[in-house]
Amino acid sequence: MNNQKTIREVIDSRLASLTLDDEFSRPTINTAVKPGLMRRPLGIAAAVCLCIALALPVMAATIPSFNRLVSLVSPQIAQKLQPIELVSVSNGIKMEVVAAMNDDDTAVVYLTMQDLTGNRIDESMNLLGGFSISGANMLTSEIVDFDAKTKTATLRLMGSGGDKLEGQKVTVRVNSFMSGKHVYREVDPGVDLTALLQDPETTALAMNNSPGGGGELYPSGDGARWTVSLPQAPETTVFDMNNSPGGGGELYPILREQGTIEVLKKDALRIPLPGINFAEISNIGRVDGRLHVQVRWSRDGVENHGYLYLTDATGNIIYPSNVSLNHKVEGTSKYEENIFELDKMDLARFKLKGFFVAYDRQIEGNWQTTFKIEAVTKAQEAACNIEAGSMKITRVAISPLGITVMGSGKPHGADTSDNLAIAAIMTDGSRVDDFNTTNTLNENGKITIKYMPGSPLDVKNVGAVDINGTTIDFKQ
Repeated sequence: MNNQKTIREVIDSRLASLTLDDEFSRPTINTAVKPGLMRRPLGIAAAVCLCIALALPVMAATIPSFNRLVSLVSPQIAQKLQPIELVSVSNGIKMEVVAAMNDDDTAVVYLTMQDLTGNRIDESMNLLGGFSISGANMLTSEIVDFDAKTKTATLRLMGSGGDKLEGQKVTVRVNSFMSGKHVYREVDPGVDLTALLQDPETTALAMNNSPGGGGELYPSGDGARWTVSLPQAPETTVFDMNNSPGGGGELYPILREQGTIEVLKKDALRIPLPGINFAEISNIGRVDGRLHVQVRWSRDGVENHGYLYLTDATGNIIYPSNVSLNHKVEGTSKYEENIFELDKMDLARFKLKGFFVAYDRQIEGNWQTTFKIEAVTKAQEAACNIEAGSMKITRVAISPLGITVMGSGKPHGADTSDNLAIAAIMTDGSRVDDFNTTNTLNENGKITIKYMPGSPLDVKNVGAVDINGTTIDFKQ
């Protein structure tokens, strides 16, 4: 089926192909217009119904779910969607892949999750790493809608690698999800980073008052202040990066290439994070000129998560690179080394803070469906040469799903693609700049960033793309 057609168009085209010759049509019409007659031309009706059934065997099933999705997205998006309508039930929860669309580099799948037996799904539902799209990488997911009456969440899944998926069978799997979300912003452990600049061999590190907490990681105390000894030369151990299951940030590829790195000794400190009962700072110190902050996470069956960052009085933020120190998960804890590339004298300007998300429950199951996905349309490409901080942009592509920027270097940072100003300039002079979703793929220094607009682009009416004030023409 042509994936650019809506359900209505498909039905109309199929019905238009059904014809009756004069021998049957005249008696039928003449009988139908005579008042008072209630005759049923059963043979003809049965034949017509049979033809429709043979032509559209699953159409009746697809209309309700697809039409609801159409009501949630823009008409332009609906026109590009390929109806799928495949169902998988596990653990009393129904997953239904409703529709999909794909271009040269991005695959998008819309699905619903409905709790048939309880109230385990809510508006905070999050798949996190509990899903996959075969053949795609750099996966993201977001909730589009939640219907409390039917206990149904509608989600959009997106992954890079669309050119490898065109015309191929794709399997969408969901293994787990979480719900019952709680967000903790600007969590302040009260760490005075200037203590790292002082001369004594050890210094007192004061903690802010905590509003409370609990769980295995939360220390007992008098509820007022905690002080811990902070060594100027923290004890470290050698860690083999081949034993790390993962990490992230600009430093991570460099650390991987080193092979072994110095990390802080585990559990040398116990610094609580106010209000957080599933994580604590287990050590902190300067190693090889960088600030290291080690975090111990409890494993309680729920994938609670978060991150640390540094911020100053003017709002500047520094995010760390991080390395997971658990090759195999043992016991009830896991460790993460956060590494900040920060000049020693800047420590006095910054405060350590955190952002954390906790969930009440994690639900596991085995939901999966397989279907064939077709591209919306081929993307148009143009060459360019744009320096954007530490990233060099060499090609730009446009498709109904958005604008794709391709190049090399580093994709993140205050001076790179995080702050790219992207706009599509239409042939009538108007601009489209409501790109509210991005997806970044970094493979061996080659960067691909997808910017998706609120509504699909009308590619034939795109005259140029503007990137940080540089115009790339698409119309000759």
